Amino acid sequence: MSHTLFVYGTLCDHELRDALLSDAGPSARPAAVTGYCIVFGPDGAPTLRAEEGARAEGFLLDGLTDDAFARLRAYEGAGYRVAEMLAAPAPPAEAASEEPPKKETALAFLAREPAGPDAAAWSLIEWRAREGRAWRAAARALGPLFEAGAADDYGALAELWPDLVGEALAASGAPGPIAAGLGPPPAQDRVVEEKVERAHDGYFKLDRLHLRHPLLAEDQPDPAEDLMSERVVREVFRSGPAAVVLPYDPQTDRVMLIQQFRVGPFAAGDPDPWLIEAIAGRLEPGELDTPEDTVRREASEEAQIPLGRLVRVMDAYASPGAMDEVYLFYIGEARLPSPANGALAIHGVHGLDSEAEDIRSFTLSLDDALAAVSAGEIRNAPTALVVLWLGRNRARLRAAWSTPSRPSSDTP
Repeated sequence: MSHTLFVYGTLCDHELRDALLSDAGPSARPAAVTGYCIVFGPDGAPTLRAEEGARAEGFLLDGLTDDAFARLRAYEGAGYRVAEMLAAPAPPAEAASEEPPKKETALAFLAREPAGPDAAAWSLIEWRAREGRAWRAAARALGPLFEAGAADDYGALAELWPDLVGEALAASGAPGPIAAGLGPPPAQDRVVEEKVERAHDGYFKLDRLHLRHPLLAEDQPDPAEDLMSERVVREVFRSGPAAVVLPYDPQTDRVMLIQQFRVGPFAAGDPDPWLIEAIAGRLEPGELDTPEDTVRREASEEAQIPLGRLVRVMDAYASPGAMDEVYLFYIGEARLPSPANGALAIHGVHGLDSEAEDIRSFTLSLDDALAAVSAGEIRNAPTALVVLWLGRNRARLRAAWSTPSRPSSDTP
């Protein structure tokens, strides 16, 4: 069965459309729907709103296969419904007749929640300038997943779209949705550091900073000059960056976690200071190891497990109000055995004697790890974050890692 679809908004971009359809896109004819305009929908994506005298420009896609239609419907998401509309194709440039072209019945995707009367007009030109490159990159990542999957899985794969766009925006240096809405923050070099005192100099460092910083004022009298804060004094615990890795077997859909005694919860009076965590290690000043070297070394020391491909998924601060510690998060390909009943399996107790490490490693299904986060069993915040990331991106990663690699390969 074939379909005729009227597309508008982002699907007017032929590079994005071809990427979603794996370069097998149908012919596209310029067309328009009268009595409608293109505006921002409630979720920030373009939709059509009825408006007398308006004209929504787009394209008619002819001969869409069921598979191609399913891909585009999944791309639009559950917030859109399919409706029939009358679209008028643009007459050929050489046409001599002044008669208006005959309207054709076509399907279209419309937001389930109608746009309000104050919704702003959506511009293809502005979208291409601000986000087009990142969205095309995300479509190029999603297209092969559609190609490898079945039509029944397209909806689940399309749920990866926000993450794909976010990663593409980060890689391109373009602003993400929050930065695009708030605008750029004050430049870091406008912070005035008046004095730094070393308050403690042990294994960890504690610095006392005296500084002034630009204010987030909306009524700056002179945009060229920042409104500055009064002098503030802040103490910063200097622990430096750490790399975190969650070993994952895409064939068995299992992950590896560890358990060890933690002095922080003990000092806080926690009755259970043996926390469930992902494998992690600090990037020591002066060492030449990359973060990737660090997670491979830590996986070997803490769990005696080799890692294959690595994917760096995000960087995040754990306690930015008091510490300079930033976590670099990875998913590491691993070969993890799966018990016949799929239950939790203890891998062993490992660690370096020279560092008094006593670390138990174990494997469990990703679904069980996600359930442990929901149940509050995983109380280490970086671990919860990387487990939740993998839960959201499981389908994409399993498709990308469908062909096993040899351990110790750095190719993502």
